[in-house]
Amino acid sequence: MAADAAKLEPITYEFFTQAFVVYEEQVSDSRRQVTALSLLIGTLEQCKRISSENREALVHKCAGYSSRLLKKPDQCRAAYACSHLFWSASREADGPDGENVLLCLKRALKIANKAQEVSVSAGDAGSSSTGLFIEVLNKYLYFYSAGNQAVTPEILHGLMELIRNEMQASEMGVSAGVEAFYRSTLRHIQHQKSQGGQQSARYQLL
Repeated sequence: MAADAAKLEPITYEFFTQAFVVYEEQVSDSRRQVTALSLLIGTLEQCKRISSENREALVHKCAGYSSRLLKKPDQCRAAYACSHLFWSASREADGPDGENVLLCLKRALKIANKAQEVSVSAGDAGSSSTGLFIEVLNKYLYFYSAGNQAVTPEILHGLMELIRNEMQASEMGVSAGVEAFYRSTLRHIQHQKSQGGQQSARYQLL
């Protein structure tokens, strides 16, 4: 980040390249991989002076690592974290890329579905997979609030309906924490509706 602030792009890129080498060769524990990848994604999001070509290569690396994490929930969270790389202020030269944001979110939702299938086959369906769906919904809402036109009310309606169905169909029920998480999300939507202005008008469609 210091190299980026000093407008030394070759050095910035080399730091990322060497960080990826360390990740591949020395970080084998799955929990440490999640932490390291989160740091890589967060740092790249804040770097503002990387050329489009180099940035695309680094984003592709991060996305590739996210898909190779051991656990499905970690893959899901890394996938929706990558969505910020296509929307952050560091993309000033190219502008926000709403379509690629949506692709990351769709990928996260697909992984959440896979995580649910694994839970069902293991006889452990319920809170964990439903909680992931709610996490993804909140990320969709973040970009909806930010004005991403690729995130439509229809998409949000479909995801909210999916969550409601999952909560009703769960034989063992969902945990109090997951229920509270979803109620909090619904309260956020209602709050946005009551604020007035353009943002309120967008949320009236939900």
